Amino acid sequence: MNTTGKGLLCLDDIRLPDNSNVTQGAVGTLQVITVGDTGSALYNCADIRFTANATKAPTCNNTVQHSFVQTGGNSSGSSSNNSTESGNDKGAAGILGVNMLSVTTFAGLAVVFAMGLGM
Repeated sequence: MNTTGKGLLCLDDIRLPDNSNVTQGAVGTLQVITVGDTGSALYNCADIRFTANATKAPTCNNTVQHSFVQTGGNSSGSSSNNSTESGNDKGAAGILGVNMLSVTTFAGLAVVFAMGLGM
């Protein structure tokens, strides 16, 4: 998913692809990578437990424009200032995208930095 601008982003219904092997009660980690205009990145992680009967947040509002970038499958859509989304209902997990150039550059710099500390 790609978002633009400052504001609130709420995803109240993220579904996994039908062919995923996640079971009730399984644990996982949700990672959100925010890449700034200058290429700097902020990584946020949250440990989660998968459940079929999760309670939704009482309100879910978006104040940023966002669009879903397809990395597999055959559909994509966009939305702005509401909690609806276009595209298939297989879930955002299979169609999330990030700026790979920024992430690769950041990862490369991290490796160089780590190797420099080891010398």
